[in-house]
Amino acid sequence: MTKKGECIYLTAKEFDLLYFLFCHKGQVFTKDQLYENVWGFHNAPEGSNLTSFIRKLRKKIEPFPDNPQYILTVWGAGYNICIFTNLNSPYHHTANKINARRFIRWQPGRFPRPLPHSQTGL
Repeated sequence: MTKKGECIYLTAKEFDLLYFLFCHKGQVFTKDQLYENVWGFHNAPEGSNLTSFIRKLRKKIEPFPDNPQYILTVWGAGYNICIFTNLNSPYHHTANKINARRFIRWQPGRFPRPLPHSQTGL
């Protein structure tokens, strides 16, 4: 993945989280739902901090991490991802149809290849 032409290195779980959100763009997921779908836990582990994890991912991909455009917090509900074609467009609230594989480019040796949908249960 690149940001302003520079490679961004994601950990395996950062990639998994970003890929999961992108494949479900526009949907809001609670912390428990993210832990279940990305980490495989049925409930958030004791002492875990998804907020900190999201913050680290935002620092890597957001142009302005303190004012995120992509990974959004839906207060009282959870998180979602929004990818816009043009933020100045009158339709900027509608996520576009960018293919996840074009947005998140897999590169051998950098992080694991995403599993096919049949293996992820998506």
